[in-house]
Amino acid sequence: MALQPSPRLIHSHAPIRICDNGGWTDTWFAGHGAVCNIAVSPGAGVQIAATPRTPGTPHVTLHAVNYGQHIPYEPAAWGARPPFEHPHPLLAAALAEIAPPDDLALDIEIASPIPAGASTGTSAAVTVALLGALDALHPGRRTAHEIAYAAHRVEAVRLGQQCGIQDQLASAYGGISYIEMMRYPHASVSPIRLAPALRWELERRLLLVFLGAAHSSWDVHGSVIARLEQEGGASPQLAGLRHCAALMRDALYAG
Repeated sequence: MALQPSPRLIHSHAPIRICDNGGWTDTWFAGHGAVCNIAVSPGAGVQIAATPRTPGTPHVTLHAVNYGQHIPYEPAAWGARPPFEHPHPLLAAALAEIAPPDDLALDIEIASPIPAGASTGTSAAVTVALLGALDALHPGRRTAHEIAYAAHRVEAVRLGQQCGIQDQLASAYGGISYIEMMRYPHASVSPIRLAPALRWELERRLLLVFLGAAHSSWDVHGSVIARLEQEGGASPQLAGLRHCAALMRDALYAG
């Protein structure tokens, strides 16, 4: 009896985002912006088990652990179909963004202890973790910035959803970041390095509370756009939010 090759295992983790001072200025209707945020664990985890593909073997099997679902995905069949026809459109769109190698069969497990709709950028964390794991199966490596923008394309272009850029950048870079968006969607990320004592003090003091009521960030974006779209980048409210990001950055550096 021929021995089956051991699978190649790839583990990927992406944190979620909290404390997003300056949020909403990272959007197309703001034009330019500044956000200071913190990426924390637990986030989203992905494991890929890759083996040589043989006839009759599913190309990809998705295990959505939080939902108890095991779903086959054939890139050849889904490539020309809209992601929304799939039970998990976000995952289908991510697999279209970085396609699995043709010669491998993939078992992909995806899980997160964070409830959906908790206003922490969980969908961005899932997408960044999945794209990072898929990227490891191909020659060369995308940078954190490239993975973040690939994740943004998944939501904004492939799914046609309203979303800013900060969640994907926070998940891809991790830690505390000051993000300056010069012109949507182009941005730079400056990691904020803290003294260990200050970092541990933030760990001790920060508490995230989820009240149990999930929301759709895409729906929230729609209501905010309805209020601010006409004002555009000159909106006094958006200017105030940009200023909040700078105040948070300066406060952190000041200890």
